[in-house]
Amino acid sequence: MAVLQDFIPNVRPLDRLAVEPRLDAIRGSVGVAVLHDESLRQRYGGRRLVALFEPRSLTAGRSFLFDAYVDAFAVADRVHFAPTFHAGRLSDEERLDLPALAGRLQERGVTATVHASIDALIDFALAEATAGDVLVTMSSGSFGGAPLRLAAAVETLDSR
Repeated sequence: MAVLQDFIPNVRPLDRLAVEPRLDAIRGSVGVAVLHDESLRQRYGGRRLVALFEPRSLTAGRSFLFDAYVDAFAVADRVHFAPTFHAGRLSDEERLDLPALAGRLQERGVTATVHASIDALIDFALAEATAGDVLVTMSSGSFGGAPLRLAAAVETLDSR
């Protein structure tokens, strides 16, 4: 299992994701993975791609990105959404509707879940993770420590 941390301000499909230079390599029992301008699908072909996304910035949490997110996440096998970090700073009209986004992805055959907290997202993602999965965390911030927490947990999962 691989755990990768990425930042997705450019909203491109995951299979063509241009990774920002500040990509952090996450250590786990699988070693260190660093990607740059590379297709996740190409690099990890045949493996289940699990996207974990936190709309952290004010821009990332805005509704005008809805259609771009649908296209970006449609190439994943599984998507987990954390709550919008700055939800209280956005009006209802401005705020990205995560349940609607998950619903649109479901219509396209991608299982997507909106979680009430980052802790719930991590617990759920780990509970359903299986050997060979590639977990990609996407946020413009620390994501509540999710990347490092997932990487630490992967070591125990890999031994199951």
